[in-house]
Amino acid sequence: SKRATMMKLLLLLATTLSLLGSSAAQNPFTVEEPCVDSSGNIDQKFDVSSLQCVSCAAADNKKVDTTFTNGRQCVCSAGFLKSDALIEDAFTCSACPAGQASTRDSTKCLPCGATTAGLTAGECTCATPKVNALVEKDQEGNFLTAKACVACPNNTRVVNDPYQCEACPDENMVVDSTSGACSCPTSYTPLNNGRVCILTTRVNAIAAAGYVGVTDSVASAVTYSFVKASDTSSAAVVSLSSLTVTNNYRGNLLRCRDERDREACQAVGNMCVMNIYTQTAAPCADHLKLVTEIGGTPSNGFAQWISAMPWLYYQDTTVLSGASSPLLSKYSLKSTSDLTRTTVSHMKFVLAKYAFNGTYLGMEDLAGQLQMCGGDAVATTRFLRFATSYENQCSLSLSTLLTAAEPTFYDMYIVDKDNKLYPVPVKITNLAANADGAVGALNRRFFLYDNIGGRTTGSPTTPEVLVYAKSITLRVEMFSGSSQRIFPPQLIIEYAARRSAQITAATSGATTVSTVSFKMEYVKGDLGLWLGGIISGVIFSVIWFLLKLYVDQRTHKHSTLDLMYLARLAVFGMGAAADLFFWLVFIWASWMFIIYKGQEVPEVLIPEDGSAENQQLSTVVNVCFWFKLCEVSFLILRQCHIDIFFLDWEKPRATGEEKPETADAMEDKEQDDADLKAHESVSVWRKLFVANEWNDLQVARLLNIPLSLFMLLFFLRGLGLEYWATAQPSMTDLSRDAAPISPILRFAVVTFFWLVVAGSQLIIRQLLYHRYVKDEAAQFVDLLATSNISAFIVDGRFHLYYLHGKTVHSHADVSLTEMLQQIAAEESNLTKERGLLPGRDTFEVYISTHFRARYDKIYSRVREQEEQRRMQERRQASLNGRGGRGPDEERGLMANGGMKIASRRMVEATHSLNQFLISFIDKNDPHFPWEESIKTFWERRFNLPPIIEVGSPVSYFYDDPQFGFTSTVLMGIEYDLLVLTILFHAVMDLWANNNTFVSVLTTYAFNWALVWARGHWGQINLSRKILVDDRFLI
Repeated sequence: SKRATMMKLLLLLATTLSLLGSSAAQNPFTVEEPCVDSSGNIDQKFDVSSLQCVSCAAADNKKVDTTFTNGRQCVCSAGFLKSDALIEDAFTCSACPAGQASTRDSTKCLPCGATTAGLTAGECTCATPKVNALVEKDQEGNFLTAKACVACPNNTRVVNDPYQCEACPDENMVVDSTSGACSCPTSYTPLNNGRVCILTTRVNAIAAAGYVGVTDSVASAVTYSFVKASDTSSAAVVSLSSLTVTNNYRGNLLRCRDERDREACQAVGNMCVMNIYTQTAAPCADHLKLVTEIGGTPSNGFAQWISAMPWLYYQDTTVLSGASSPLLSKYSLKSTSDLTRTTVSHMKFVLAKYAFNGTYLGMEDLAGQLQMCGGDAVATTRFLRFATSYENQCSLSLSTLLTAAEPTFYDMYIVDKDNKLYPVPVKITNLAANADGAVGALNRRFFLYDNIGGRTTGSPTTPEVLVYAKSITLRVEMFSGSSQRIFPPQLIIEYAARRSAQITAATSGATTVSTVSFKMEYVKGDLGLWLGGIISGVIFSVIWFLLKLYVDQRTHKHSTLDLMYLARLAVFGMGAAADLFFWLVFIWASWMFIIYKGQEVPEVLIPEDGSAENQQLSTVVNVCFWFKLCEVSFLILRQCHIDIFFLDWEKPRATGEEKPETADAMEDKEQDDADLKAHESVSVWRKLFVANEWNDLQVARLLNIPLSLFMLLFFLRGLGLEYWATAQPSMTDLSRDAAPISPILRFAVVTFFWLVVAGSQLIIRQLLYHRYVKDEAAQFVDLLATSNISAFIVDGRFHLYYLHGKTVHSHADVSLTEMLQQIAAEESNLTKERGLLPGRDTFEVYISTHFRARYDKIYSRVREQEEQRRMQERRQASLNGRGGRGPDEERGLMANGGMKIASRRMVEATHSLNQFLISFIDKNDPHFPWEESIKTFWERRFNLPPIIEVGSPVSYFYDDPQFGFTSTVLMGIEYDLLVLTILFHAVMDLWANNNTFVSVLTTYAFNWALVWARGHWGQINLSRKILVDDRFLI
């Protein structure tokens, strides 16, 4: 039924919501075993199923078992008997009979025997509990009839467990028969905080031998010079007396010196490492003395490696550079890690491990042990593939190190050919300066963290200062004499220290965490190629600058060294440098990319982060961007100041109708000549239409920037090809964590796709779009011819572009029917061919000084009258906005009269300029002749202007079929805009840490700003130069 169906649906909904609610409550959790309280005592049971600490029911006389299961089960309290139960925790505890105590496992109750002191709190006790132990079983493991007390063997006593006798820390100690305290005999001196007994004669001998750490106060003095409250705070110096050193140093020093005890010698070395190799510290000073005093045969051919001592100071640094390398393995980028083959593609390292007390813990292959950030087992071993840069960085909670296990000390080795080992030197960047300077530059042993060296008597369990490896870098440098061999790698470590009080003072914040990292970087001396490229770039930049300067000088004929000329020189120089260095960097980065990703023999390695090459790349890219921005800004500024004039060829139509003339018209007629009247009768709408088309053409681009950025996002993010830039040799591995992104490879990849996207657009536009869809420049030229208007675009003192638009028909201001008839006549070849010369209507013109002088004279009048007209408009607007001074009508008449006079004069001046240009084009003025000329090959190749005789009145017209006039609008500087856009994208990549989305969005905003500025100021310039109110420019 419907009711049952509804109930089922409600039940299903409730169940779903319940599941969703329960899943929302699933949170991460921590695991701690054993379960201890603040004093370090086990107080709860650890449940191996839930991995959580669970309380034993004290109310049911239960307690956690610390004897047999180390806190993983509950047992009955003393004096209670455990019942049998199938379920582990379902047992009950019942009191033992009077006078009896329960056994340790709570399975039986026994009376206290005659040797005991009786029953106390449910347990039998001994009269002297420190030297007598309880027993409840015989040697065969059977329960006795009663518990008994047995004296502990010689030099043993009861410590914590009343059923167990434990030996004193030192075999020479004696036990007090009553208190059970361990002490040294009279001929011995207690050391290591009373834990070691050494003959007093031996103690005196080592002091006489000149060792430093002969007293606990001197041996335990530790100074940390790099303690910070946070990663960004300044370093402070903290000195303390290490309880750990006090408890371990002097006894190990004596056993190492006198007995050659290997573990004792290792322990002394470890305490030197905990002092960060400070040679003024007792452990380090005594270690160096032990090496000298013990001497012996060097181990494995290394002079500083004495067989009885740990090797701490790596004095021979010649193996890290020079003409030869001790390593014989040859590396390639082929996928193999078999060290028995001729070449290998994976490096192999092993770690020799030592406990703090000097115990050798064995050797293991290096994988992710040095990466405190952890991570996936596969990802954390990527660095072992040769030539793969790697970085694992995170924000580490330091509280986890405070409670971590005791530190492990490592010696690292690289596995060479035939599985032979070679020791890896360690460089500690914040190593304290040594007095001799020759010793201590490189070391051998290291640790990841030290949470015991900073313990003091006031803080015996938690260190006052925690030391940890903030940065670990494994650096591999290629042997300069071979493309496949390497020098011994270096392990570079930066240690940091933090007060534990600052770590535990807050649950979160800068004092509780620190940024730690592990890096793998490879070095190959390719700096010479880069420097050679820079020098070549400088030379070619100078040549290119001089060529551009020569062309500009021939074009504009500068005669004075003014500020503007110097600014042009600076812009030319910056533009030349930006262009050449952009291509230089791209070619160099592309060469690095191709060789690095395609090589089998490692000829090229990617420079490490912070290298000279990366820093120089960043500097060059930033400088190129700012230089190119200055050049493009200058080009746009110059475009926004060009002179442009639309020459109207239209003649007035003859009319047989005369209109009656008013008194004002009669007055005007007396002042104007017939030509001016005729000119005024021609419609202005054609000119306004052409002006609006030119206004649109000013900001037209050959490249569609939004489409380009979309395609760039598709390639880089959609297909993941941005990970081609990772510093690892494979092009098929596009995983994000394959390796860090190299700035050099990133520049090559991004620039390549920019050029691909831009080049594709330009090719499609040239082959298809301009032919079959739309060619803005060609359409503008056609519009001029249809409108019977020519355009003079003056972009230089003696240089301009002339677009001939004189119609081949009698009129252009015609009806639609007449226009269609004119087009049909042209298609049927019933008219002469368009153009100033047959088939040629766009020209590049180099004008004479005579023409320029005449043009300036007439055009200055036009500008003067235009300024007067605009002033009258502003005055009219001001009058219209005021009130209270005389009649409005009077003010209006005065203002309108002034505007009328100004407008009349402006029209006259414009008409004069129009007539002058018409006579010039029609060759009606013998004072200003012009000739058609043809550029030579070199003039076309380098855009060189002709050499014109000084004083010659002749101007020269050159056919411009490639529409060179577009150099005065954005599409004419598309190359410069493209280079600027790529450089801006590259700068954003450097600034945004290779965030593609940030770079794309900022690049879009940057291009939008450029186009807006060009359109805004270009429209203002157009309005002023063609003498049209900007309200007509839509």
